[in-house]
Amino acid sequence: MSGQAGHHGLRGRFRSGITWNSVAVLVVNGATFAVTVLAANMLGKRLFGAYAVVQSTLMTVAMIATFATGAMTAKYVAEFRSAAKERAGRVLALCQLFALASGLVAAGLVILGRHWLAAHVLREPALAGSLAIAAAAIPFLILNAVQTGALVGLEQFKSVAQSGVWTSLQFIALAAFALWAGGMEGAFAAFGINALSQFLLLRWHLGKRLSTHGIAVDYRTCWKERNILHRFALPAAMSGFTAMPALWLANVCLVRQADGYSQMAEYGAANTLRLMVLILPNIVSVVGLSMLNYQKGLGDDYTYRRTYLAGLALCAGAVLGGVAAMLLAGPWLLAIFGKGFGQSHTVLLILLLSTLPEAMAVSAYQVIQSQEKMWLSFFLVALPRDGAIVFLAAIWAPVFGAAGLACAYAAGWLVALLSILLLVRRLGLKADPRSSSLAAVS
Repeated sequence: MSGQAGHHGLRGRFRSGITWNSVAVLVVNGATFAVTVLAANMLGKRLFGAYAVVQSTLMTVAMIATFATGAMTAKYVAEFRSAAKERAGRVLALCQLFALASGLVAAGLVILGRHWLAAHVLREPALAGSLAIAAAAIPFLILNAVQTGALVGLEQFKSVAQSGVWTSLQFIALAAFALWAGGMEGAFAAFGINALSQFLLLRWHLGKRLSTHGIAVDYRTCWKERNILHRFALPAAMSGFTAMPALWLANVCLVRQADGYSQMAEYGAANTLRLMVLILPNIVSVVGLSMLNYQKGLGDDYTYRRTYLAGLALCAGAVLGGVAAMLLAGPWLLAIFGKGFGQSHTVLLILLLSTLPEAMAVSAYQVIQSQEKMWLSFFLVALPRDGAIVFLAAIWAPVFGAAGLACAYAAGWLVALLSILLLVRRLGLKADPRSSSLAAVS
């Protein structure tokens, strides 16, 4: 074995991964929360609503353009890092090249189409400048996802944490100055600068860890691994094509209503707190997935099953604890966003309830991902979930405002959880015995 897996048993690896990933995620999300609060207070309610929808647009485009290369990198680096080091190097090279190309194309399309997006979709022509500035961050966001995925696949959560702490502290300082000096456009400029800084730091950490594991990034022969693009990246990307656009369209259903941007501000504040509840469950899922794929590479059925069940139990405890804490702290935290956000209590309650099916769905999904049943998941999980969110948002948002959007989101994840549980029951909890010797493309 290599890295952390060679020095710790299952419990120790979970503990180490969760500890370091907790540091990274807590600091990153804490910084995001701090910047969101700064933006809400410095921009005012309506401009903050505009900031939230531009940020949603940016993340939607980045998610689509990523083509799931971050998840793909994490999966195959974890699976091959001991059993087939050469393949791990080729997969990483392929993912990096693909991420660079798709990031540049996506950024170019947003810049070229910024006036149409602002005027005809968001109905706010003044947002064209913010969209152009935000687009510059897209290539770095996608490359950062690949580099983080590689470190996760190596179970090098300490390196991820170190990078996250530094860039998060930097982001708060940059954003505070940029909001003061340049308003909303300044905030997105700070976002891009921070993404570049994170790219450089992650690249340095990854180079060191790959050397330690004896993995060489092989750009010359990486095309040999092209089969994984069809087997994993394409169906995963198709899920991305529906997931983020569905959320974006649901948001648009809200902002196109009378007083829509103020309603979006309320939803954005409550959604920020929802994301805080999901921090620890997502940490558990990320750590568990890396470990699960590693056991798949070794063909170890027993530890594969133990890892999966332990992850589910830890995730359930984490989300229940998070919901309980937020029910107590939520009203006080909403007040931090400034005047006019106190009426978001109902929206917050609905979104807190949505975290239960969402967290368990993400954790249960690990079997589907590790067994590469991505096309099944696209048709039986992603499409029903995202279709439900958009359909219900179109009906409920015009009537109930932000609360209607929150209900649509919760219903979509409940549909996803039921679909995933049915699929997992069908697949079973066995590592593929051929996983360490999958047919390589010659």
